[in-house]
Amino acid sequence: MTIIWSRTNSKNAAASIEAVERALADARKLNDLSAEDLLGDPYLKEQVQSLRNEWAIDMAATHPGGDGALGKLVSIFRSLVRRATWWYQLPQWQQVHQFHGTSVRVVDSLLGGMGLMRQRILLLEEKAVKLKSLEEQLGIAYERQRVLMEEVSRLRNEVQELKQQIETKS
Repeated sequence: MTIIWSRTNSKNAAASIEAVERALADARKLNDLSAEDLLGDPYLKEQVQSLRNEWAIDMAATHPGGDGALGKLVSIFRSLVRRATWWYQLPQWQQVHQFHGTSVRVVDSLLGGMGLMRQRILLLEEKAVKLKSLEEQLGIAYERQRVLMEEVSRLRNEVQELKQQIETKS
């Protein structure tokens, strides 16, 4: 059993339906976590699936008795005790049930955030590779510019020498 929360401040039915659709889409995205989304950890994936599937508590369940008449008598006694004390146990069971549901939603939210951070990290790593390539190209361009500036300086000196030679001959 999965509980999906949806909120809207609008009293418009269409806005409420949109909010529910968004919440369901978000829940589907979180539910469709692949092993890669969980950093390739199959154990973590298995435990998250178990957490999602088994968080609900059946407050009316009793442990079955054994076989035979004594087992049936024990089952009936347990059922009667459960019914007689439900008013006392119900708040505690509801609190445990609510805590389990909240824990599952928090884990799902954290896993969603982890997925977003992983996407951002992959994007940053990709940009870092591009940046390194650009830095190398820039270094090559600076070196080429330095060589060209030296060549320009050498050619200026040669032009200056040629001008002096022409003046001395004239």
